[in-house]
Amino acid sequence: PGMGGPPPGMGGPPPGMGGPSPGPGPTPPMSINPAVRPKGQVQRRQYAEEEVSAAAPGPGPVAGMAGAQADSFAAVGAGGAAALPTAAPRDPSRSIDPSQIPRPAPLPMEAGADGEGTLETVSSRDLIGRVPPPARSAFSIQDDGNASVRFLRLTLNSVMNTHDHFQDPRIPLAAVVQPLAPLGPGEAPPPVVDFGDQGPPRCSRCKAYVNAFFTFVDGGRSFACNLCGASTEVRRDYFCNLGPDGMRRDVHERAELCRGCVEFTAPGDYCARPPKPPPVLFVIEATVHSQATGVFANACAIIASLLEELPPYTEVGILTFDAAVHFHYLPPARPGQEVPAPKLIVCPDVDEPCAPLPVHLLVRPLGEVPDDREGLGGTRGRLQELLASLPELVATAPRHESCLGAALVGAHALLAASGGRVVCFQVSLPVIGSLKLKDRSRAGGGAADNSNREKELLTPADDWQKFGQRLVHANVCVHGFHLGGAGQPYLDVATVSHLARVTGGATYVYPECREGASPEGWARRLHSELRALMLRENGWEGVLRMRCSKGLRAASYSAGIGKKGDVDLELPGIDAETTVTIAFEHEDKLESNATAFVQAALLYTTASGQRRLRVMNAAMTTTTQMSNVFRYADHEAIMNALMRNAMVTANQQRLHQVREAVVERCVEMLAVYRKFCASSSSSGQLILPESLKLLPLYALSLTKTGALRTGTDVRVDERAAAIAQACRLSCAAALPFIYPKMYPLPLEAPPETLPPPSVALTAEQLPPAGMMLLDCGLQLLLWVGREVAPAHLAEILGVQSVDGVDSTTLALQPPTSGPRCAKVHEVLDSLGHVRGGHYPQVQVFVSKDVLEPRFLAMLAEDRSQAAMSYVEFLCHVHRQIQNKIT
Repeated sequence: PGMGGPPPGMGGPPPGMGGPSPGPGPTPPMSINPAVRPKGQVQRRQYAEEEVSAAAPGPGPVAGMAGAQADSFAAVGAGGAAALPTAAPRDPSRSIDPSQIPRPAPLPMEAGADGEGTLETVSSRDLIGRVPPPARSAFSIQDDGNASVRFLRLTLNSVMNTHDHFQDPRIPLAAVVQPLAPLGPGEAPPPVVDFGDQGPPRCSRCKAYVNAFFTFVDGGRSFACNLCGASTEVRRDYFCNLGPDGMRRDVHERAELCRGCVEFTAPGDYCARPPKPPPVLFVIEATVHSQATGVFANACAIIASLLEELPPYTEVGILTFDAAVHFHYLPPARPGQEVPAPKLIVCPDVDEPCAPLPVHLLVRPLGEVPDDREGLGGTRGRLQELLASLPELVATAPRHESCLGAALVGAHALLAASGGRVVCFQVSLPVIGSLKLKDRSRAGGGAADNSNREKELLTPADDWQKFGQRLVHANVCVHGFHLGGAGQPYLDVATVSHLARVTGGATYVYPECREGASPEGWARRLHSELRALMLRENGWEGVLRMRCSKGLRAASYSAGIGKKGDVDLELPGIDAETTVTIAFEHEDKLESNATAFVQAALLYTTASGQRRLRVMNAAMTTTTQMSNVFRYADHEAIMNALMRNAMVTANQQRLHQVREAVVERCVEMLAVYRKFCASSSSSGQLILPESLKLLPLYALSLTKTGALRTGTDVRVDERAAAIAQACRLSCAAALPFIYPKMYPLPLEAPPETLPPPSVALTAEQLPPAGMMLLDCGLQLLLWVGREVAPAHLAEILGVQSVDGVDSTTLALQPPTSGPRCAKVHEVLDSLGHVRGGHYPQVQVFVSKDVLEPRFLAMLAEDRSQAAMSYVEFLCHVHRQIQNKIT
């Protein structure tokens, strides 16, 4: 009594449904004294500006909230509340024990582990109205009518049923859809069902596709739609009698009636043109700068090696550019004659470039053998010979200017009739020809933040935005590889990456690529990421449509860019990493204690040239109790939705406004919970729902990512690339991007698990005689202490000492260099498994080195250049909550 415990039944999700729970009720509170506040010249944006921690005396301690370590408290009171050991009230940052605040609990077996441990198997229908397993944990979904959370994950698994209270929790209702997501262990791929020219049965009113939640009535002669409730007559070829249980007798024989995710073979009227495999056009910069850095030679060599792994039906073409656009043509061989040599067709008019030949002549199938005689050599071999000769060919006529825009216009002209994929390698800013760009960074400063022109620097050029729409209409997808590091020319990644964002492509940046640096490191990474891009499951000509129950509507789509309205989302390119977030709005009352449904339908062409319709169905419960909304909220999907909204608005608002919006949304959610679900608790306690106990940590960490954080150390191109990359991240990939994982590397004994247990993101965890690996999702950072033994340094980094050594020249040695280095590579391999077998090149940072601040900026729990520490942020959140409820 008097401890301010939550109402009964407000505990976390059932066992096994959402991770470890300390017991019933919200996470135990910690006493907070609102009178203890930092003084001094504190900016209004306290979370984004540095606070002065000199505090006035107060009647009690500043506090935060207990985390998963609540069991270690010395004294635990009734109702789960705990008394924390506190320091003097004058020092807010020391009034909370940092070891007791909530942090991500180690998962029993993260995806990417070595296969040891127990694999959790979950029925997809059992997840209706429940919190799914963590996205990065090892689990297997048995699809029995509700789509796997790998394909479709909801932010809320239970929603308020009335319009007046639907928005009260302030938690966004959204679906995070990853249509071609990789399967988990033991999971079967979505079955393919062919209904012929008639196509799958659909609701006569809302056009929803047949699914496991349809209700068949009238002896099986009609069905009621689960989305709109309309009754539709069953066509004759689909009729089946009902059994005693009211279900169709063939329900277990028809995949569309017993699986939550299924693919239908698209009928002819679903195809705008005959389906075919997407052509692939490699566009490579051949300027002097590209040759000097080794980009051109390495790109040609890597592409040539990957041709061996591509299917024979893949159509491939090569285009190079410097101050002109060069199309490379393989003339067909005539019977009885030798195979002619490749021809170079130069397009010198870079202001109005065009395609000199039709696409079927410049882009050829790899398996094509001229005249059906093996001795003449196939297209694959001829392309490999061409790529091997290109570095020597372009070196004979070096050009400094880049006409990247003209090359992409020429690629569009070539692929306009067929659609396809463009893989572009950029090293310099395009300064001549169509779509030429200016160096905007000189007028706006070296970093995007703290500049009056930050919005302009992150906004794509107008003519590139219009060109992006032309690419979308032609179903041409662009993937961009931007190679250039500190000291290199400005690339305007914000503008060039816009093409990838609107067409469903991927963006990769290589800041370590620069003149004078060894290409070995970044070339290995380039090979790994290009190989993963080309070989993972992919499709093109995609159109995504979201339907939902009566009373809800799809309000907006967020992919590379945001799109308002209940409309179709065009995806010229789509692959296993493509993720789209769809936000919903409430229009009418939902039936209480019933089930609401959403259905995502993706019409696309597979890599093998088949037109398919992938349909994903998911359900959520409705409730009149707000406590249930918070109890079954999915913080991973919520953070993905918040992150995407922040990235989409990054060029529409100043960055400090974007950071403010993230924190304000976090405070609003927690204030609602405090007011409606834990109102009986003391006002001096910060109480967080179990499902959202990590929300403050993730919100703070999101504002400190390279995409949003303040400071002049983040270059414009780096920030723009981070924003473009974040727009594609799934729930599993977004978590390390928002809150990186830091692992101690084994230098003595081998690790007990792979990967080893992660530690808190604070400099206190950096041992002077150790090494730490930071997994940021998109990159891996290796921190090396100054006191590491020379023998360990020699084996792992190839140097006896790091004193006086430029850290940018350090590279991880191969695993054959010794047992300790082999252990390090084992950890890397376990992390690389999460990325489909590839991982970024490791960037080395040395303690007390000039570049170490870039590593320390990733430690989200520490006070940074102009942002709070985690402990200070909890105090700030609590004060804001109090302001809202008083």
